[in-house]
Amino acid sequence: MSTLLITGVHSTLGRGVARQAAALGYRVIGVDRKFALQALTGIEFVQTDVNNPLIGQLMKAEGVEVLFHSAFRWRVRPTPETFENNVVGTTKLLEAAAAAGVQKIVFPSSTLVYGAHPAHPYLIPEDAPFRGPSTYGYIRDLRDIEIFLRGFRQQHPEMTITVLRFANILGHGYRSPLARYLTLPLLPVIQNADPLLQVLHFDDAVQAILQAVAADHHGVYNVAGSPPLTLLTMIQRLGRRVIPLPESLIHTDQNLVTALARPAFLPMPWDCLRYSWAVSIRKIRETWGFMPTRAAGDALDDFAHSLESISPSRALTHSLNAGRRTFRAMVASLRKA
Repeated sequence: MSTLLITGVHSTLGRGVARQAAALGYRVIGVDRKFALQALTGIEFVQTDVNNPLIGQLMKAEGVEVLFHSAFRWRVRPTPETFENNVVGTTKLLEAAAAAGVQKIVFPSSTLVYGAHPAHPYLIPEDAPFRGPSTYGYIRDLRDIEIFLRGFRQQHPEMTITVLRFANILGHGYRSPLARYLTLPLLPVIQNADPLLQVLHFDDAVQAILQAVAADHHGVYNVAGSPPLTLLTMIQRLGRRVIPLPESLIHTDQNLVTALARPAFLPMPWDCLRYSWAVSIRKIRETWGFMPTRAAGDALDDFAHSLESISPSRALTHSLNAGRRTFRAMVASLRKA
């Protein structure tokens, strides 16, 4: 029985992987900086932070063989606190894992590191350059972690290091940037733009992680559901309301851009609403034989059901209160245009 340590075990993805791994017979040790209201059955829990220098001793003493690092804090705006946790904490954790004799590391990244850019090919491969804007904190931190992992991989060739760049995960309450965008009371779109993008059902994300835990898949892999869909197709399928904005207005009105870039309003970069950002999954399909079992439409349908379970009045009130100044700035800018 292999011993799997999961950081951020009380995150949505951490809990999903922990439950499935325990059911498969793994010994699972969960690490998180705080307790959860609902305990995970069959999981050995340790309350600590990834920056704790004693975590290396824990991994060595418990004979941890595989590390799934899910203690990532998603923030739109870059902050010193999230950088300390996400980037500095990851570097310390991985060095401690290597010293403790951990054999394998699995890290969940995002296709957002590629950014949405007109120079990208139709389907973006794993060796494409990072064009995601560093003004978004979670994109900057993921990029910095992946750059660190490149050097770390060369320093520790004895370790299997798997990086999974997930498309927009939907389902089970997972708060991906696209999920946050699609739950806004009014979705900003750019006139005459309908970019192609991908989603991934939460269950398929968990299965990809478990397969990485079970086998030795060294390297970086895109993971996305099929087929790619356009942004407007997704919005129409979910029955959401939009507000079309002229691209010229976005380029010329800096006050509008600043207002709409507030975390309460736009959790994705503007270019994601302008340019396509679909990725190739050929590498994981040919080397792993892995294909998501849930179609993109299934992920959207499950996400739609989760939207129905939210009180419309409560969700709308919360969003409007959080973005009141944003809407005022938007309306004022549109009147000037």
